[in-house]
Amino acid sequence: MLLPARLKHLPANDGPITLREFYHAFRQALGGNRAPSSARRGSVVGLAVSGGVDSMALATLCQRLADRRPSLGLRFKAFVVDHGARPESACEAQRVLALLQKLGVRSRVLRIRWRSATTKKEEEPLQRSNFETLARDKRHRALGRACFAEGIDRLLYGHHSDDQAELILMRLVDRHGSSGMAGQALGGTRMPVSREVYGVNESGRPHGSAGPDTATETATTPSGDGRPMAPMLHLEGGGITSYRPLLTFSKERLVATCVASGTEWYEDPTNSDVALTKRNALRHLLHGGRLPQALRKASLLATAARMWQRTEQRDARGARLLKRCQLLMVDSRVGAVVVRLPTRVVEDDGPGSDAEHEGLAMAERWRAAAWAVRRLMQLVAPDPYLSLRVLHPAVDLLFPDAAEGHRVLPKSASADRLAICKVSFQRALEPLAVVVGQDTQPDPPPDLDQHHVWIIGREPPHVNPVCPLTLRPSTGPPSSSSSSSSSSSSGEDSDVEDDYDDDADAVADVDEERVRPADGKDGGEPAWSRWQLWDGRFWIRAVPRAEGEPLGIRAFSRPDMAQLRQQSGPDPGPVDQLEKLLAHVAPGSLRRTLPAIVDGAGRVLALPSLGWHASRVQAERVACQVRYKKIDFGMFIE
Repeated sequence: MLLPARLKHLPANDGPITLREFYHAFRQALGGNRAPSSARRGSVVGLAVSGGVDSMALATLCQRLADRRPSLGLRFKAFVVDHGARPESACEAQRVLALLQKLGVRSRVLRIRWRSATTKKEEEPLQRSNFETLARDKRHRALGRACFAEGIDRLLYGHHSDDQAELILMRLVDRHGSSGMAGQALGGTRMPVSREVYGVNESGRPHGSAGPDTATETATTPSGDGRPMAPMLHLEGGGITSYRPLLTFSKERLVATCVASGTEWYEDPTNSDVALTKRNALRHLLHGGRLPQALRKASLLATAARMWQRTEQRDARGARLLKRCQLLMVDSRVGAVVVRLPTRVVEDDGPGSDAEHEGLAMAERWRAAAWAVRRLMQLVAPDPYLSLRVLHPAVDLLFPDAAEGHRVLPKSASADRLAICKVSFQRALEPLAVVVGQDTQPDPPPDLDQHHVWIIGREPPHVNPVCPLTLRPSTGPPSSSSSSSSSSSSGEDSDVEDDYDDDADAVADVDEERVRPADGKDGGEPAWSRWQLWDGRFWIRAVPRAEGEPLGIRAFSRPDMAQLRQQSGPDPGPVDQLEKLLAHVAPGSLRRTLPAIVDGAGRVLALPSLGWHASRVQAERVACQVRYKKIDFGMFIE
């Protein structure tokens, strides 16, 4: 139960946060040295509000900034999550909503439903042993999906310096490395939710493509020399970015800010129950003065600052190395890149470069090389969370001057080929034949070194399960309630509640497109499946023309071509076309990494990334849309 906070006196020497202080912290978190309105004047910024003193101080300061500096064009909207874990939680959320209305902050409640993964029936969440972890994950999912539905791409949290110290202490207990000990960032980080939530993690706004989402017509069109063409895919963009502008302020100053402003807040008594969670116990030790000086708040924050600086320096060296790599091709149709690598980790730039190369410690040289290799692998890897510790074989092969000692490559590796972490590296022995886009590159750059040109792609999966496409029932035209309400006035939609369930999309995709339904009538909403991230690389959705027909995704496999040939009957044209297409854009084992849409019997209906259907009949059975995951090309630009 949330209890109204009552404070008898202010802590000594901890006054309220001034508007000037908050403005500078806000600008540093959201835009570095730029003014916060410089990117998108008038766009709405989201606030995650729980009703505690930290989030209420954040709401107070944000609304004050919007009111007193209208030239910034800032507007805010708060989201209050009702975890639904206790009968009184709905009333508590409404009380927090009332506090936000008094501040003049537009707000809405997001109610979470708890259902069994097997029976789909609602259950008692507090009975789960990992309730705290699940509740935190569900909260972030609900916040991210709500922001996406409202067209909001920036979300502010009220974390403060006491939270940072607690986090560092927890990570110290859990034996984290230097990156973990750097703590939370002030701003510009992805939301801590599953990357498979469309619209939240680096998705939701496609851009930078050479063709449409669905390219069945252009995929069958031959080029001038008779080669079949498949257009490049849209690349995903967008996502929700989280910021913590109060991270440098203490909780005492947040309390003082609320008291001075007359802002009420609520305290959750479970936060002081030392037997409930490990974090509560560590918080009690940290703020109870029972730890040695080296483990108190000031020392922990100083450690975090040093680790952050060290991490930034290491990443900067890796970023400089990556910018020296020449990205020759990104093929979004198959998920492969061709890159030319420099021969040395330290740039060869004049007489002093050798001294710099030798002066840079071998360990730091290796870290820079590993950082760059990880970034290259993340362009095509199914799992983006790659530990630097496992990348020794790749670094030894690609950057020999950074190799630590004499390591033995895996048995499956050679001087020209390596597979590691589900990613394959293959040396391009004939760089003149490297395909760039849809045409060959006749005249390579003069400094193209064929010994350092590599094709990086997905290693064919050893296990090839069918991932069901979660279909949604056909609906009518979208209602106005699902669209963004960011233009409403203060408090206008404060009573709106949304239900959020991990087993179904809580909100419609904002870019939901309409197609002609199977019955040929216009104006109906298609039964599109949800956007699903397949193999960590392709965002795919599909709609069967016959309602109720099951669809799935798996990798294209060796037996599929023979089966397609057998099923083609008297019209082998589409299969002949596919063989030519694969020879051109996905030679060798690369074709066994392509997504295939299959029916309930496991038969291939389409290869959506190539815009190919097994037959005209299959094209009429299923429609597909596919996009490739987000790629930051700025990493390769000086």
